[in-house]
Amino acid sequence: MDVPVKVVLEFKSKFKDLIAGEIDPGEAEALAYLVTQSVEHYICSADKIVFRVLGCLGKGHLGLSLHLILQQCGLTKKLPAEFGEEYRER
Repeated sequence: MDVPVKVVLEFKSKFKDLIAGEIDPGEAEALAYLVTQSVEHYICSADKIVFRVLGCLGKGHLGLSLHLILQQCGLTKKLPAEFGEEYRER
């Protein structure tokens, strides 16, 4: 996934008040990629800012928790709260 720097910077500028200093370059690129594609892709994260931005874009359904992914694979393990569905939904 290569998103031109200009596209990432434009994306970040739309959310500068919401994500000021909170989002790392990889997350910003992944989110910019997600919203510029015609095919739906999903993102898994433990950072609340990723889920906030998706929610602001009306694309909250594209964010996945690690807990959900592991559950779908048939794996169960107690994880810290930031990897759970409740955290993602909040």
